[in-house]
Amino acid sequence: MSALRPRVACFSPLPPDSSGISDYSEELLPHLARHWDLDLFVDGYWPRSDAARGRRVIDCARIDPVPLLSDYDAVLYHVGNSPSHDYVYDTLLHWPGLVVLHELAIHHLVASRTIGGERRDLYVQEMRVQHGDQGAERARRALWGDAPAPWESDPLRYPLNRRVLGQATGVLAHSRFVADAVCAIHPTLLVRQLDHHAVPLPAALAPAAHRAPRSEGPFVFVTAGNLNPTKRVPVILRALTRLQGRLPFRYRLVGEIKPDWGAAEFVEELGLADAVEICGRVDRDELYRQLLDADVCVCLRSPTLGETSGIVLRALACGRPLVVTDAGWFAELPDEIAVKVPADRDEERTLAELLEALARDPERRRRMGEAALEWASARDLASRAEGYDAFVRAGGLFPKRWIGRAFHSVTASLRELDHEYAACAGRLTTTRLLELADWRNPPTPRGRPGPRDPAARRERGRASARRRG
Repeated sequence: MSALRPRVACFSPLPPDSSGISDYSEELLPHLARHWDLDLFVDGYWPRSDAARGRRVIDCARIDPVPLLSDYDAVLYHVGNSPSHDYVYDTLLHWPGLVVLHELAIHHLVASRTIGGERRDLYVQEMRVQHGDQGAERARRALWGDAPAPWESDPLRYPLNRRVLGQATGVLAHSRFVADAVCAIHPTLLVRQLDHHAVPLPAALAPAAHRAPRSEGPFVFVTAGNLNPTKRVPVILRALTRLQGRLPFRYRLVGEIKPDWGAAEFVEELGLADAVEICGRVDRDELYRQLLDADVCVCLRSPTLGETSGIVLRALACGRPLVVTDAGWFAELPDEIAVKVPADRDEERTLAELLEALARDPERRRRMGEAALEWASARDLASRAEGYDAFVRAGGLFPKRWIGRAFHSVTASLRELDHEYAACAGRLTTTRLLELADWRNPPTPRGRPGPRDPAARRERGRASARRRG
């Protein structure tokens, strides 16, 4: 690896792909480019981001990326739990590299690759390989309709991440929760924790982050982002029914909701139609305006996949108090910026009481808002990029070492067997070779000899003189 400018292959979704990880990578790219020569690997589209302009872009839908990877000092894979990461996962199976693990559980991704491709047998096989006979039985029950889908009901019990961790030469995690879980599975694997970045507000909107808290209603509660079932929106709505007649409030849902849920009908049934506004998906500036207008942002998540939340980071950058679920990464947030709700049988009652208490205490909301701004400012993009650079340099020079090319030669043959996971067998045959090669400690780059010990050099000179004499 060059001591100054490593050449890095980066696998990550980017806009126009619509996901939190796409936004995350787009925001970080310009700062990473200050440290690396960066090539972007995407799948079936051309990035529309200004951050990708002027960079080499490889479309993995048209070009097999694996034969290209021996030309890089490091390969960085962003792995998340959505079909957008299918090509990332597939490439990782055939070429090991450094992994940014955005979620501990990637069960939905593996299910989409197997069940979604009408390969139910392969899904059961994967559950057996990674989670034993109990996992295989749980998969069969879900396929037969005798149990809910494991990725919805038991994602952390069956995370299906062993393939990824087995191929990783290092893992970057955004939380202690994920880092500890990875270390428990692979104690010798290089693991680094680096907090998710918080993007500062656009200059025109920044003053609104310091507005004085409302002292009287109606108080505004906001839930934003991709409003899937894990966001607990029905729980929040039922909790708000407890506040009717006791507290004047408005509740806004900002983000995409699956049309088959019938959110508007549910709101009507609860008698909340006059207090709830369903805004739908909005652009980024409007999202910020909605967050800035909130008195409290309600960001519940259960069950957790071990993910971090980009919406939570944006709310903190807006200086907004949070109410979150007491689990996973959310539980690691300081109490000064986030009130935590256990996802138990008393969740609705507890949430209603906490929202009412926060609404009636503007001084507490002011302190929480100031602490949120301070916390977010310490997680700027430039410092996160420095953490990435340290991670890549610590991860070593694996792909350009001879063992990387040998690994590719073995797995390329297995790939022809038309079995999606056959290439992973190559990992078993090369594990010992990797250990012998000490691949996590790259050699000193050619042309840059390591530091010499002056005393040892003088002693070698005296010994040489004695031999000549």
